[in-house]
Amino acid sequence: IIGFCSGTALTQNDIVTAAHCFPRGTSAVAVSTGESLLTSEIVTVPLAVVKTHPQYRPIGTISNLAAFNDIAIIPLSRNLSVRTMAVLGSREVKAGDITSIFGYGQDETGDFDEDTLFSGQMEVFEVTDDHIQANFDGAGSNTCSGDSGGPMTLNSALIGITSTGINVDCAVGDESLFTNVQSDKVIDFLTSNIPDLNVR
Repeated sequence: IIGFCSGTALTQNDIVTAAHCFPRGTSAVAVSTGESLLTSEIVTVPLAVVKTHPQYRPIGTISNLAAFNDIAIIPLSRNLSVRTMAVLGSREVKAGDITSIFGYGQDETGDFDEDTLFSGQMEVFEVTDDHIQANFDGAGSNTCSGDSGGPMTLNSALIGITSTGINVDCAVGDESLFTNVQSDKVIDFLTSNIPDLNVR
């Protein structure tokens, strides 16, 4: 999602991202794809067709530190040539799992190279029905600005959507929160809007 966030292709014409990626006043969103580098293939989507979770609550409504049901689907008018990702349904994520994170956000120096996909690993600290929490202790990686909406994966399948962190600078001590894609209310939202969703 050019200039704002990251996302994941669940089908060749359905991108999932964070609901908070669409600020007020936005009328359209531009989507570009790529597995390591963004391509020149850009699709512009009217904001009116973006499907936000009906129970989405931004930061400050329920908690000053977390958004809830922070997930949205961008339906595209045509198929993109992109590899899609399944949702993990064969086992539940748990504390101690080593997950992979991906995004087009800031690097460790605070710079943006929004054409380059970064990846890393984070250990799960806690899992609730709403969130997966992973804490950054200086080892491994962390998410940062621009990574919102990007995937957290386990066994190469989607388990979380990057939502927020408590430190603006994403430094050591940050607590990163991911929308728990495995929760019933998120799975129901996805399957009702993406009939051919791949859950494995």
